[in-house]
Amino acid sequence: MTTASRPAQSIVVIGGGIIGSSIAYYLSRAAASAGARAVTRITLIEASSAPAPAASGKAGGFLALDWHGAATASLAELSFKLHRQLADQDGGHEKWGYREVETWQVNVDSSRGESMTKKPAKCAIDWLDKEIITSTSNMGGKGSTAQVHPGLLTRHLVQESIEAGVEVLFNTRATGLRFNDQRRVTGVEITDSKTQDQQTIDADELVIAAGPWTGSLITKLFPRSMLPAHLKAASSIDGSRAHSVVIESPPGKPLSADCLFTDMAYGPGGRKAGAPELYCRPDGTAYVCGGSDDVALPETADEVDFDESKVAALIEQSKVLSPTSLDVDAGATLKAKQACYLPISNRTGNPIIGGKDGVYVAAGHSCWGITNSLGTGKVLSELILEGKVHSANIRGLMP
Repeated sequence: MTTASRPAQSIVVIGGGIIGSSIAYYLSRAAASAGARAVTRITLIEASSAPAPAASGKAGGFLALDWHGAATASLAELSFKLHRQLADQDGGHEKWGYREVETWQVNVDSSRGESMTKKPAKCAIDWLDKEIITSTSNMGGKGSTAQVHPGLLTRHLVQESIEAGVEVLFNTRATGLRFNDQRRVTGVEITDSKTQDQQTIDADELVIAAGPWTGSLITKLFPRSMLPAHLKAASSIDGSRAHSVVIESPPGKPLSADCLFTDMAYGPGGRKAGAPELYCRPDGTAYVCGGSDDVALPETADEVDFDESKVAALIEQSKVLSPTSLDVDAGATLKAKQACYLPISNRTGNPIIGGKDGVYVAAGHSCWGITNSLGTGKVLSELILEGKVHSANIRGLMP
């Protein structure tokens, strides 16, 4: 790019999951509404061949309005509102399965079924095995909990960003940075994963939103002597692996608009234990997750693997919860078995959102990345383009 054609502002976002895609989306909307599209170049970089290759494509998509601590409460409230607004605006009910849900704590002891003298607990969910439920309690609903299919939502955000003028580069890894004499980032060196071709993109503003790979990417891109002080906490962001399965209920055995958090004692004598979360989706599937472990984060999202034994436990637990609708040996269909890494902010325990001097970070959301994605995109776009955040209070999340 020649100096004459260089835009007044060039913004590079690294990470094509739901956080990076939300940032690109809101940056493009804000630039367009301010009449700055022609002078603002926004580039979204993703190392894999498609958006949402990691947790954003393999998460449950549960949304909660008021389940959050003081540091994230304002961001969560904003994001929950934006999820509803975007779904109403762009047809999200049909396109990415947005809907309000009822949310329940369900306690299970399968040994109850071995005794005919114990009276089953009351349960409003008719597809569960009521004979083994010891108690249920409502945890949220009536507009305070909802859901999306996060992979479909991420793809929508990317497509809308492209149509708004964002350049999206898949199969592209950020491999280095260019600095000026004032130690400020002026460019991002990128490598095509297929051809190994290299080039440098001008960057006035750099956003690192690479989920659990954020910490290792910061360490790789910034020599220790060049690492900005405000990125030190984010450089320790890592990942924790969690497993999930997707099961489609048989014809005539519909699932309700409910999300379950369970505590299970099952198997002979109730000697096995589990606490899977189960989110029913409007497409007739149930997303069931649990079984975390400490397997080291691989170099790329494409290399993430799962533990067959942990997936098998989720399949067994699903059958125990609902022999009629979720037994893959009796008519239900196993659609996916998978794992992903939740991005963990080891130093702060909260997501790290913000930055200065042309370098920003948005990562470490743990299990709340989907809920807080749109709010993160909104506030970071404000910070970059306006110099301050006014839609939510993120003072406790700033790096």
